[in-house]
Amino acid sequence: MEEREILLNLMYAGEYLESKDNIGHEIINLFQCDNGNNYIYVLPWGMMDKQHNDRLDAILLARRHSASKIEILAKAVGLKQLAYVKTTGKKDWASLHQVGLKYVINNQVKYGGVYLKDIPFGDNERAVFITFQADKIIKARSPIYITTAKPEHNNSCTFLLPDVKNFSRQSLKMYFSNQKHHLMYKLLHKLINTPTLWGQPTAPIKATKETYLSNKTNFMQIIKKEYDELTFSNLFAYIFESSPTGFQKFAHKCLGASNWGKIFEIKREYKNIDILLADGKNVIIIENKIKSGLNGKIEDKDQLDKYWKIIAKDPAYKKLNVYGFVFVPDYNSAVMGEVQKQHKGKYTCMPYSQVYKFFDQYRNLYHNVPYYDEFLSAIKKHTNLVDNYLEEETYKKFLAAIRWGRFHRAK
Repeated sequence: MEEREILLNLMYAGEYLESKDNIGHEIINLFQCDNGNNYIYVLPWGMMDKQHNDRLDAILLARRHSASKIEILAKAVGLKQLAYVKTTGKKDWASLHQVGLKYVINNQVKYGGVYLKDIPFGDNERAVFITFQADKIIKARSPIYITTAKPEHNNSCTFLLPDVKNFSRQSLKMYFSNQKHHLMYKLLHKLINTPTLWGQPTAPIKATKETYLSNKTNFMQIIKKEYDELTFSNLFAYIFESSPTGFQKFAHKCLGASNWGKIFEIKREYKNIDILLADGKNVIIIENKIKSGLNGKIEDKDQLDKYWKIIAKDPAYKKLNVYGFVFVPDYNSAVMGEVQKQHKGKYTCMPYSQVYKFFDQYRNLYHNVPYYDEFLSAIKKHTNLVDNYLEEETYKKFLAAIRWGRFHRAK
């Protein structure tokens, strides 16, 4: 039997993308070229070991979700390999570069009207521009996950990989062979050929001025505080305090405190509680988590339980109705699971998407509040099921490079 393979290629990973100037070459994978073709750049470096030449049935474009879970972004099928490694030295790399450069020019490989060779992905003097041409690149209809750990919830779009103990933290490429990894190949092959999992094909990039402006960095990213829990807790406290009527409605609709009053106090870091609110009848404990787990310090073996006991003994609050909440990004499933497992009945997880939905819907209650739009922009990035910061930054850099290329071409 002929050996066939499916390649799982992980995108948006590594320190390379953290640099201000580096654009991830893999961004081209999810956009159709101006000439109507679909091209794939296989990470890293655009090359594969020669033992895999002409064996691929499909490529699954993916990103890491967690140590044991990977999200499938798209599938590439109908593959034509364009870059072939013959040796492993610099001479071979230079040859691949020249072949790719010629292909880019002869086939008018442009994105947003700019030649691929003129987009500064990094070392373009020796870059392997394209690894494959694909008949189709189809995006996932909704998030598809493959995992090495048994899923906590029964999700029809989460697939447990048989015989895989863990995903490599180093490699961005995983090959699954119909001979060496029969069960895994079979599962992925079935996934690829299940029509209900897949949505729209990739489209050309819209590098208009409006698109570029709509993807501007928000102020939390500018000051490098987009994952800072202290800063977000300060923001929440500021917004809660800025419109008592607004918070009263938030308490009624989202926190279940139907009798919350218009007059209340807000305390930050009261006995280490992130945010405490009290109106004389009720007290609300809010613990805000972004990327960290529940117990930030070794001595805090049960952080949330400790806060509950503090309120139960506090003369100012012990006779009040107590509500406990953990504000958490939608992608931080570990904290959500831990709260549900260990603190059910006392604390409720409030995903950032629910917080965003309310404050976006009731903008009219905050029309005079300074920095309100910036607040919404800051929390919106944490409403995704996956922390896709590097993907967003790569897209913004790609747009900026295309606009810069157009500017120089017009001069």
